[in-house]
Amino acid sequence: MRALGTIALSTALLVAGDGFAADKKLHDRLTRLKSVPGADHRVIVDTRDRPWRAVGRLNRRTGGHCTATVIAPKLVLTAAHCLWNKRTRKYLPAVSLHFVAGWQKGEYLFHSKAAQVHTDPDYDPAKPTAIASFARDWALVRLVDDPSPVTGVVEPRALTGSEYDKKGATY
Repeated sequence: MRALGTIALSTALLVAGDGFAADKKLHDRLTRLKSVPGADHRVIVDTRDRPWRAVGRLNRRTGGHCTATVIAPKLVLTAAHCLWNKRTRKYLPAVSLHFVAGWQKGEYLFHSKAAQVHTDPDYDPAKPTAIASFARDWALVRLVDDPSPVTGVVEPRALTGSEYDKKGATY
């Protein structure tokens, strides 16, 4: 389960960067920021191409959305904190979630409602920034329909010690 937490965090960071890059106006604005040191190596990707189409939006009925990635037939991975409702102090039920993949400018390649949600039982949403919480901040969402024939699958794997410890490596 710790590997899933690492993968969830890595996926969230990777996709967060992609989400910014996908918005051309925001990308141009960020590129002009003088406070950002070094070269900007981000590129705009087509979210309808593989492997990006396996990364989508997990929309919440309460508003907003999170990034989720197809990791197996009918199964997406997202961050647990994204499913936590601060007002009710409970996780959002599956009925309030739906996944869209290949989202670009209001259009998408795939849509499904959520059927079940599973989070790490040791994740503490009351302390989301605690170091111990980072590796446990993952949620698996089982979908009603299988996106994998349309989206493909991004297979999770644990990083080896040498991959994880590389200086200057980005994941």
